[in-house]
Amino acid sequence: MKLLPITRLTLYKHGLGSFMRQGEVRAESLQLSFPRNAMNDVLKSLVASVSDVPGGVLGLNFETPEDRNPAMQKPRPSIDPHNSLVDYLSSLRGRRVRCVITDTQHTPSLGTTRALAGQVLGLQLGAQFEHGHPAARESTAMLLLKCSDSQPPQVEFVPLAALVRVQLEDADAAADLEHLLRVVQNSGQRETAQLQLDSAAIGHTLHLAYIAPAPAWRVSYRLISSGEDDHCKLVLQGWGLFDNTLDEDLEAVELSLIAGMPVSFEYLLHEPHTPSRKVLQDQHLAIEHPIAFSAGDAMPAPAAQPMRMKRTTSAESQSSSAFMSAEEGIQAQSSGESLGALFAYHIDHKVSVKRGSSAMVPLLNCVLRGRRALLFNERTQAKHPIASLRFKNTSGASLERGPLTVYDQSPGAQSHQYAGEAVLAVTQLDAEMIVAYAVELGIEISSQQHYEQRRAGFSVQGGQIFQTNLHFQTRRYFVKSARNYAARVTIEHPRTAGYEVIDDKSHTLKLDHEFARFEVEIAAFSSAEFKIIERYQSQQHLSLDALDEAEFERFVSGGELDAAVHGKMSAAFKIRKQLAPINQALQQITQQRDQLSQQQKRARENLAPLNDSGAERELRARFAAELGRLETALQALEPQEQSWLAERNRLLAELNAALS
Repeated sequence: MKLLPITRLTLYKHGLGSFMRQGEVRAESLQLSFPRNAMNDVLKSLVASVSDVPGGVLGLNFETPEDRNPAMQKPRPSIDPHNSLVDYLSSLRGRRVRCVITDTQHTPSLGTTRALAGQVLGLQLGAQFEHGHPAARESTAMLLLKCSDSQPPQVEFVPLAALVRVQLEDADAAADLEHLLRVVQNSGQRETAQLQLDSAAIGHTLHLAYIAPAPAWRVSYRLISSGEDDHCKLVLQGWGLFDNTLDEDLEAVELSLIAGMPVSFEYLLHEPHTPSRKVLQDQHLAIEHPIAFSAGDAMPAPAAQPMRMKRTTSAESQSSSAFMSAEEGIQAQSSGESLGALFAYHIDHKVSVKRGSSAMVPLLNCVLRGRRALLFNERTQAKHPIASLRFKNTSGASLERGPLTVYDQSPGAQSHQYAGEAVLAVTQLDAEMIVAYAVELGIEISSQQHYEQRRAGFSVQGGQIFQTNLHFQTRRYFVKSARNYAARVTIEHPRTAGYEVIDDKSHTLKLDHEFARFEVEIAAFSSAEFKIIERYQSQQHLSLDALDEAEFERFVSGGELDAAVHGKMSAAFKIRKQLAPINQALQQITQQRDQLSQQQKRARENLAPLNDSGAERELRARFAAELGRLETALQALEPQEQSWLAERNRLLAELNAALS
């Protein structure tokens, strides 16, 4: 594509590139070349136009790969690189050719030649092989079927070593040969396509744009800090790295690097696919009697009109750019543009990169304001805080994820020193960043945790008695410093779900849904201790029968009950004392009923086998009398039970009224 060089290149993070080419049209067709794995994306995204020539682009012709439906694949000639002659001549079987052969095998230029025309019948391969393939020139013969109106057909054997020239007299064979040459030419990893142009486009500028796979660009940052801990001056530099994996040099190309994640996919447009259809057997269709229409039948619907395709005769391309200038620090290196969910870095100067090479271009260079911080989180580092830099992204650009190297000039130091490294996360405009780059070994932090549960009191709700419990989790942090200057440590305490933090105002506290953050001042060569208390309140349902009155009296004396609850609970305990003998009497009646029922069962079992004659008659009468006595005793229990149940129901109603 030397005639149409790349003028603009846009690289994305997900392995795609947007290519824009521009050049003068010099012919009615232009041959383009693309990587084979890029053809689906090219056919999906190609945009072409000619300046001042509406409709100047007529179409794109490209080589068709084999159909993915095996039944639709058409056999075509092929050439093996180790045995080209045998492979090609085998594909000419049945084709008409004109051959020139020589009678002298080893020195064809000294022998006589003669022409021979006919159809190729086939090849007789020899038994010798070289590198796993037949040795064509030593042991192969060519068979020709001569065709003449005056002579009968005859077969002539022509050694391949004597073959000088083969002229194809079959149009289909010539077309197959042209296709074969294109296949050989494209046997690598590239595909060619012909862009068809209107003759009026010659002399005008052709614009071509498409997307294709490209290595993802990378970003690398440097952060240079100086000044006091609470008022740091930060210089943030960003560099973009990309690779030229194309088969051409990039010369003075406008380069943009896009941060974000656009939706992208590969769609099979390059390879043809003919879907398989079900094969049906032919059926015998015959009209066995005439068909007549009555006057009342509906008239047939009019035939559908064919759809006409409208050819587009003009094309317009519009583009708008809203640039966001990056806040200038030392020197502005690139401009940024917000693209909705994406962000583009436009390099301010044109870029040139040789094929097979890579380059690193400056993206931003800005001055920010921030502060140093020591952050401790046991999940990240068990014993030591992490040295960090905190600042807002006021660079004017969305920052892509990438490695960051920190150079720090601490207070009193003469120059900047390498301080550590971090990975900068994707950061939107004005979002706060925390860059953790080193472990502060001069400060050691340990902790101890203690759990405690306390009873807070009782409550009566809807006739139910509840006990209120308080659960406390206390974590003590011990901070020890071996540094020769004071420091401020921010401790991130992971919060327990459902618990609230009790702030004793002895230190700064910031809360969110995940952490409670405390700032602790610690002097040089000293230690500090503080605690964090979290509290959770729960209620436990209590049964009046399970509650001990002596324990209840202790709650009263301890002041854990207010007057209203005390009065209700006292009344409930009095009623409970009256219910105790009633429940006991009812339990005894139940036991007596069970005993009488068991005795009745045994009497009936003894009575069943006895008959009403002889000695068994007296025994039968005795068992019958026993059954009557037991039944009378059971009936006597009924009024007693009903009386006790009525009294218990009365007391339970009083109990519910007392607890309501």
